[in-house]
Amino acid sequence: MKNLVRCRACGYIMAEGDVEDLCPACGLPKTVFEPYKDKVSEQRRKWIDLHIHPVVVHFPPVSAIGVFFGLLAAQLVGDPWRSYFLGTVEISLLLMPFTVLAALVSGFIDGRLRFKKVTTPILRKKMIAGIVCFVLSVTLSVIGLTNRYESLPVMLALSAGCLACNTYLGRIGSKLMDAILPG
Repeated sequence: MKNLVRCRACGYIMAEGDVEDLCPACGLPKTVFEPYKDKVSEQRRKWIDLHIHPVVVHFPPVSAIGVFFGLLAAQLVGDPWRSYFLGTVEISLLLMPFTVLAALVSGFIDGRLRFKKVTTPILRKKMIAGIVCFVLSVTLSVIGLTNRYESLPVMLALSAGCLACNTYLGRIGSKLMDAILPG
């Protein structure tokens, strides 16, 4: 295992051999670094450092934004632009439930890796919000792909609900970034 150091000012952790003149995060001189012992096992650290969940969670909001703004833009322009925007909406509608499901599954795995359980109060809130987002995204996809945009207000409301869930999940998730992991 590498010898690690932590910036006393900002908490940035890095390998001791990688320290240069300044902390790469806050820019203070290297004298602010102190030895740091990682409390997470090397095996768990390898999986956590892949950052699968933090990457995957960016896809559902992109899908929701594609639907919401694609629908709005399609109402404001004529062809051929309208067709382009509606094409974006259709692709987003097809992908959204799968991206939300991938975020849910990766979140469950990440919770098990980081916290060894997924029953903490904050992780329960995340799971509930994720399930609500999944239900909204499936409903939105079914309505959008079967009714062919005849329910525009409903579709806008559902996509706004997905965006709200994703925003809530992001705010909760960012608070977990600084949580101390059990060994």
